[in-house]
Amino acid sequence: MALLACAAILGSLLAWSPPVSAQERSFPRFDWFRGKTRGGIYDQPPPQSFPQPTDPRLADPFPPGPRTTPIDPRQTSETFVEKKDLAPVIADDGSGLPHDLWRGLSVPEIEKLMAGLAMPPRSAALNDLWRRVVASKSAEPSGGRTASHFLALRLEALYRSGLLAQLAESSRAANAAVDDPVLAVQGAKAMLGLGDRAEACKKIRAGRFEGAEIPRPLARDAMVLLAYCSALEGNAPAAGLTLELAREQGLEVGFPTSIVDLISAGAPIALAKIAIPQDLTLVDYAFLSLASKDARPRVLERAEPALVTSLALSTEGDARSRLEAGEEAARLNSIAPSDLALLYRSVRLGVAEQSGQQLERLPPSMRRAALLQSIDREHSPRAKLAIMQSLLAVARSQSLYTPAARMLKTELQGLEPGPETSAYAETAIEIALAAGEPRLAARWLEAALGDPSQGRALAHWLMLIEIAGSRVADPRLSGLAITEELATRGRFPAELMHRLITVLDALEFDIPIPLWEAASRTPQPSKGYLPETGLLAHLKSATADKRYGLAVLLTMRALGPEGAEGAHIIALGDSIRALKAVGLEPDARRLALEALFPSWPRQAVR
Repeated sequence: MALLACAAILGSLLAWSPPVSAQERSFPRFDWFRGKTRGGIYDQPPPQSFPQPTDPRLADPFPPGPRTTPIDPRQTSETFVEKKDLAPVIADDGSGLPHDLWRGLSVPEIEKLMAGLAMPPRSAALNDLWRRVVASKSAEPSGGRTASHFLALRLEALYRSGLLAQLAESSRAANAAVDDPVLAVQGAKAMLGLGDRAEACKKIRAGRFEGAEIPRPLARDAMVLLAYCSALEGNAPAAGLTLELAREQGLEVGFPTSIVDLISAGAPIALAKIAIPQDLTLVDYAFLSLASKDARPRVLERAEPALVTSLALSTEGDARSRLEAGEEAARLNSIAPSDLALLYRSVRLGVAEQSGQQLERLPPSMRRAALLQSIDREHSPRAKLAIMQSLLAVARSQSLYTPAARMLKTELQGLEPGPETSAYAETAIEIALAAGEPRLAARWLEAALGDPSQGRALAHWLMLIEIAGSRVADPRLSGLAITEELATRGRFPAELMHRLITVLDALEFDIPIPLWEAASRTPQPSKGYLPETGLLAHLKSATADKRYGLAVLLTMRALGPEGAEGAHIIALGDSIRALKAVGLEPDARRLALEALFPSWPRQAVR
């Protein structure tokens, strides 16, 4: 049966792709599935630095020296849309996205745009938006090469982002036959990554490949999966023959072939002698695991996102290796905060290891696990918050601050602000904001402002709470007024002032003149990611034309690999305006918060 399926796959490849060069010309955009950008709407590489800006908007709008008349960025940046424009109709699929998300876009155009995206987005705000876009049940665009072309794009995007659970769900819910070749391959990879090998083999063998038009990357995965299932059942000759057929068609199967050869030899296999690929895929790792059960520690730094997620969610291997994979998956935003907490709690540690010198001697990942377990053991709210503060401190140094804060949200929701916990109110506010809970942050800030021992030391956090979409109950308190007071006293660094003004203007806050004047005293910063020439103009046009999906994908490209935190202020402001204009104000506010949060003053502002 496996060989018949292989023949069908090869036949379908031959039916539409005679030589390799012709294949790439006839279906070029699927190369992005393996992380290689093949150009697209914008073929110029992004600039590496900006010593000589060419965009006139990069000229310093705030030359040094006091001004009596503030300079408004609206004079140097185009206005996106008329305020009278109506809000879009939001889909009823829970995504919060417009119903006609892909309006004005064809499948090939979407494929070109996706080719230029860094996946998965490291920004938590962009990652959340991205997964909703990919999983959206909006009407499908037209122009696909095959009936399942757009489905293939969506499912492969989920796979490349490491979102295995969502991939499995989307494969099950797809409006296609169960024997559809795209569903067969992607469903099998999802099940393999989630640890259900039998179901993975069942799905790949159910695929109807005869006469199907299959992109080469999917054809490669299908052949390797069929070979893996044969090897898993102890039929190494059948696995070898399947891989030989794939190799004859120009598919790269060198690594799985080497593993099958080692298995066929019957001799003990030395893991150290196996040449592991630099970019190890989930399917290739499945072959490696047939040869050695001790491969996990060697593969994490070479693993693609889907494999990282699989290693994190696996029940196999030791707790420490699963925890290290879990932290990497958390950095990729491919596992839920509850999954990370479960991994931390699965590590067996003695009470003595959760504090003092023994805690300091633990490896970093184990130390974070010990701190979470200490929080579980504590009953005092004050002690819990103190340990949360320590956990966030060690998480920040390992690029785990936001995942850790999201994980701690549940713990924070079980605590009440009051005199006992006021000393750690700032920690609570940080956790709440990073976890996307501005109302919870407002509660803790209100309590801190009412505590004489705190005074107004934390009042500056009100600005971020208002940017995130909430506010405190006292109408007399204004984040803008507090920020204006601090800014005029020089309490904000120059770069932060410019980013703050950019964000406030993009969200259409009524900015006080003294804030403009405070920013005007220093040159506009030139650092940060700026996209290729023409992209921001295209973003403006897409927004004005209500091409929602295009605006979202261009926003992701405009901000760059580090998201709002690492974007140039021109790209940042235009991106926030675009999302707000197409009805995605909550996402615009999250980007705004993400741009300011890391450098926001911590309690030193008084």
